[in-house]
Amino acid sequence: MSLDTVELVMEMEETFGIVIDDLDAVKIVTVGQAYRYILGRVELKADAPCPSATLFYRLRRNLLARSVVDRRAIRPSSRIDDFLPVTDRRAAWIWLGDGLGVGLPQLVLAPWQRWLALDIGLACGMACLVVGLVFDGVQLRAVIPAVEVLCLISAAGSFAAMRALNPFASTIPRGCETIRGIVLATVGRQPAPAEGIARTWHPDEVWATLRNLIAEQLGLAPDAITEEKHFVYDLGMD
Repeated sequence: MSLDTVELVMEMEETFGIVIDDLDAVKIVTVGQAYRYILGRVELKADAPCPSATLFYRLRRNLLARSVVDRRAIRPSSRIDDFLPVTDRRAAWIWLGDGLGVGLPQLVLAPWQRWLALDIGLACGMACLVVGLVFDGVQLRAVIPAVEVLCLISAAGSFAAMRALNPFASTIPRGCETIRGIVLATVGRQPAPAEGIARTWHPDEVWATLRNLIAEQLGLAPDAITEEKHFVYDLGMD
């Protein structure tokens, strides 16, 4: 079993409140096997309404309350861009999450914002390089260390710039471009019950939570996580 898989098993145990035996863990090699294993060990809700359908109706009500749109136009396949304003998208996204009662995945930087952050980092590195060479004099033996310093300062500057630009992020995150994507992402973010109260799960909640857990660990879009995917051969877990 790889270290990535060990970490994922520990995350599943903590998230779903179960214990996965070591002998069972080595046999779980696909996402579907992990899903079915968890279903067999958590307490499932009896005759509970489908949480994804419930969230869809709640999301539709919120969108109808905010914008003038035909109710029939809001479908699982509809793109969320069609219902959120471009100028004040961040506020609308936060409002939408508040209406659902759970925090939505954070908005991400647009491509031009990421390029801006990289340019700022490069400018910082170049400025430091020029200042250093002016004060120390241009020497051949100093070129290689100077380039290394340039790379380090540029990387640090770009990271700082991205952090500074995060409050202005307005791009829908991967996997949430459609109503269906938002619902599935939200199902996996339902708040935990109060301490002392046993958690019960709907199969849809188990799947959405597991999918988001794997996607976040591997840095993939949730839509890329399907039942037939092999953790090592398809998802590249070391």
